[in-house]
Amino acid sequence: MAMLGRSGLEQQTDMMTGGRQGDLSMDSGDTSIRVRSIRGFRVFSAYDSSDKEGMIVTFLGGSHNSTFVFQFNGISLDDALTLAQRFDWTAMQRAVSTR
Repeated sequence: MAMLGRSGLEQQTDMMTGGRQGDLSMDSGDTSIRVRSIRGFRVFSAYDSSDKEGMIVTFLGGSHNSTFVFQFNGISLDDALTLAQRFDWTAMQRAVSTR
């Protein structure tokens, strides 16, 4: 499922990372959480390797904290990232910044 919307996820991610803008990786058993920069966008991912499911959140910015959320199951995180990057994040960013 892919969704473009507004959320408070960016503030929650900032709180989780202590406001740090660099990459972050946390693993606990089968679950991994990562924050990184991809193509100039801050991207949060959460993945459960035992169930092969997770989500990727791309922060598009703007005054409304716009995000692109890509939820998936049955595939690896690397495959999901490849699919999520097929979407034009820059066009989405332009679209939400004009609203």
